Amino acid sequence: MASTPLSRAKYFDFESLKTKGWNLGKFRDPQGWSEFVSTQDQTYEDLVRELYASMRVKEEKGEKFLESTVKGVKFQITQDSLSSILTFTTKVINSLTPGSLA
Repeated sequence: MASTPLSRAKYFDFESLKTKGWNLGKFRDPQGWSEFVSTQDQTYEDLVRELYASMRVKEEKGEKFLESTVKGVKFQITQDSLSSILTFTTKVINSLTPGSLA
């Protein structure tokens, strides 16, 4: 792990983009993404990297979920919990399929 684990989260500065003629509010606001993509919290890059490197899509009893292990701790993320954490509706989560953002 890095000796300086904290870093500033990458985020969109929408006000700066607006001054350059890019008003993306009409795309992000109806989807409920504004708060999420503007978050400026501190992050632990090594933990985030480990989270994504070990993440797998699993399915049990017809329900899909994400499973990952970070620092030896295994956990599962369901669509409902992801929706709650990111303050998205499950409709938005379900619409995120491979290629849907291309």
